[in-house]
Order: sequence, then C-alpha cells, then structure tokens
Amino acid sequence: MKTRLFLFLSIMQLTVGYGQIDITESKVSAWIFSPNYSIQFPLGDMKTDSGWNNNVGINAWRKTEQNWVFGFEGNFLFGSTVNNPYVLGYAISTAGTVIGKEGSPVEFNLNERGWMLKAQLGKVIKVFPKSNPNSGLLVMGGIGYIEHRTYIDIDDLNARQFQSDYLTGYDRKTGGVLLSGFLGYFYMSNNKFLHLYAGVEPNLGLKKNLRNWDFVENRKIADARKDFLLGIKFAIMIAIFNKTKKKDVYYYQ
Repeated sequence: MKTRLFLFLSIMQLTVGYGQIDITESKVSAWIFSPNYSIQFPLGDMKTDSGWNNNVGINAWRKTEQNWVFGFEGNFLFGSTVNNPYVLGYAISTAGTVIGKEGSPVEFNLNERGWMLKAQLGKVIKVFPKSNPNSGLLVMGGIGYIEHRTYIDIDDLNARQFQSDYLTGYDRKTGGVLLSGFLGYFYMSNNKFLHLYAGVEPNLGLKKNLRNWDFVENRKIADARKDFLLGIKFAIMIAIFNKTKKKDVYYYQ
C-alpha cells in the first residue's frame, strides 16, 4: 500500500512540476508524455480493403518556451472490418468457409493490424484572450513509417494452407512513407494538473506491398498505394516542467 501511494505521489509531482512556475503569466518549457486514442476512417486505396479502425499510441514531446512542440509518436492500429471478400481467394469454398485437413469447415476471422512511427514538429498558437499563453491551437506535421496487413485468425494446425510462410501469401502486408498532420486544441490547465489535446489528424501512407508473392493474384503485387486515414484524436498529457531561473529585479532611485 505504501509503495502504491509513493508511486502515485511521484507521478503527481512530475505532473504538477515546480511550484514557482506560473503558466498563467508566461510560456514555459516542458517534457510531455501523452497516451492517445484515435478513431480512424479509411480513404483512398485503404477504403477498398478495410473499414474504420482504432489507433492507440503515445507521444514523447518537448515543448519550448516559444511554444514549439517537437518529438516522436508511436501507434498501434487495429480493426475488425475487412472489406475485401477475396483476400483469401480460392482458399475459401463456395460456401464461404475454409476446409480443414479432415474435410470439416474451419472457423476464421479477418482483422486489420498495423503500426506507425513518426517524428513531429508543431506550434501552439494562442487564440483565446483569456487562456494562458501555453494553451491554444496546435498545428503539427510529421513524417515517418507505416505498416498495415490483414490479420488472419485461424487454427493453422487444422488448416495447413495457412501455416508458416503460406500465411504471408494472403495477408497483403504493405508499408512505406507516412506523411501526417494535426489540427486541434492544446490545453494546459492553470493548476498544472490536467493537460490534454484533441483534434483532427490526417495520415497519408505512400506504400507498396512487402510480400514476395500473393497467392490470390498469383503474382508479386508491385502497384503503388496511397492509403489515407482520417482520425479524430484525443490525448491526456503528463507534463514535466522545467525549473525556470529566477530573474533579478533591480530598483533605482
């Protein structure tokens, strides 16, 4: 019990920061770590393959006294809607099932899996006169890498056609350069306790198929892809404020 209380108080100390810092009067620098969640809607080539998905991740940012924000973000995306009914091709019978080694149907589920990693740079711009100078409109851009595939959940011991390397011939794994943006509101509370941001995040993946062979099309898929994900994003921020130097005040008579 004492250990849990100590950890809780330690986290609160990191969040609140140094007592002499007043974010209501001036811009401050801080390290920011923020778990985030997005619901993403596919457009472009990805809309053909998948439906909406969940995206969870974490940011590691540095905020400067000039309200610049830069750092990194990593995300894991997952969904349960696969729009392409032909992703398994002739491995599915006319009844829409997979036939196992004993001739009986084998249950399977198709899901969406992926991840992304990006470097980011942005600026907090104060828009409301009564807000503190560390809160405002957050405009951000980023560049990184993204991968995406169809996750085939099946008993591969019974369905041998999906064992080991054979499975990679169906999952249509793609990857490539990620271009990202963000437009939303960045909020740091006056009491230095609750910090969050929320907004809209477009992600464009300039991707290609990473598999050597696709069993459904019976060829290596070399077509370039433009996968677009439009996300609605929310994050809670843990801020570690930097101790500011006390300015000397001189009085003249």
